Amino acid sequence: MRIAFCLNGPNEVNGPNVWLLRHLPLLRALGAQPEACYLSTEPDRPCAQRATLAVQGFRIRTARLARFTEESVQSIVAAFGDDLPDVFVPNYSVPAYFASRFLREAGVVTIGVLHSDDPYYHDILDVFVAGDERWRLSGVAAVSDYLMGL
Repeated sequence: MRIAFCLNGPNEVNGPNVWLLRHLPLLRALGAQPEACYLSTEPDRPCAQRATLAVQGFRIRTARLARFTEESVQSIVAAFGDDLPDVFVPNYSVPAYFASRFLREAGVVTIGVLHSDDPYYHDILDVFVAGDERWRLSGVAAVSDYLMGL
């Protein structure tokens, strides 16, 4: 199973990115084929997290984030072309959550991740889990039992 996770950069040291550095190797050890979709306004700048994953042999796709969400969504979808993963995980990127709609319509399973209990993730739930059906994800995962109860 090919699973694409969004990685934001350059050099954003935060929980979701560190989570990827830890979990992608675990998923590969379990037989999955995880990869990263690197999202950045400056995709040519060096990024420590992207480099770490690349050295470990993970496939890295790149999407340039733009000034407007609509342009970023197009870039994210275009990063996959006709070579779609089985599962797409937008991680914590709003443009990637919006891109999920179009990947889901193309047959890709889309899974959101709740990384914390703050207004940002409550908004993710409101729009992409409980909101307009067009924008709903296939499913959602949480990093703790507490968050799963939200």
